[in-house]
Amino acid sequence: MSASLLFRGIADWLLARALRDGELVDTVAELGRRLVEGGLPICRINVGGFLLHPVLGAQDINWDADTDTCYIQTVPRSFTGTAEFRNAPFYHLASEREGFRRYRLEDAEVRARYPLYEKLAAGGVTDYLAWFESYGRSTSFERLSLPPGMEGAVASFATRRIGGFTEQEVANLRWLSAPFALAIKVATERSLATALLECYLDRLSGREVLMGLVERGDARQIECALWPSDLRGSTKLAVALHMEGYFAVI
Repeated sequence: MSASLLFRGIADWLLARALRDGELVDTVAELGRRLVEGGLPICRINVGGFLLHPVLGAQDINWDADTDTCYIQTVPRSFTGTAEFRNAPFYHLASEREGFRRYRLEDAEVRARYPLYEKLAAGGVTDYLAWFESYGRSTSFERLSLPPGMEGAVASFATRRIGGFTEQEVANLRWLSAPFALAIKVATERSLATALLECYLDRLSGREVLMGLVERGDARQIECALWPSDLRGSTKLAVALHMEGYFAVI
């Protein structure tokens, strides 16, 4: 199979995945397998993104070619304001709205730019391609202290091949970013909708809302336990304290 046929086929598959409610972790893993089977020397795929969640601020999905496994790492909202989080290639791509960057990790000066690159190079990675596809939104995650316009799909491809990717491989992988970004966006927003509904409505009710039970009269009889509770003196505190002080106390 020629490279053009391989990538067209993968692009069509990604678009089909975007139409279905598949898990993003499965999409990332299958993409890695298809690229490797097609002759691409991929050793790692990473997908990152910010989360609209009351506790979590961001997540990473990593696929490792050696073990053919994906793992998910999440960080709390407070971590997104740290220097460690912001001193990373994904953050700079999104905040500066750069569409694509290539980093040749065989160069010591390039490796020194980010702690991540030193770690990857120590594991044999020679070339690292990162891209950001913006969703075109001007809103910002105010509680994360992030500038507007950072909502989008961010991903990277890495190789251990000596000399890195060829120029044609770079062009092909860069071309694949748009259909990959669409698959990421659809899966992520479905996941976020599920998480928010489960958080504020509970898991059962949230799932039923997503199934379309939203009209007046839509109801189910379920077995459950109700536990009314309150913080003693909370109303008095709310009157006496400013909002920030009140939430710090409770």
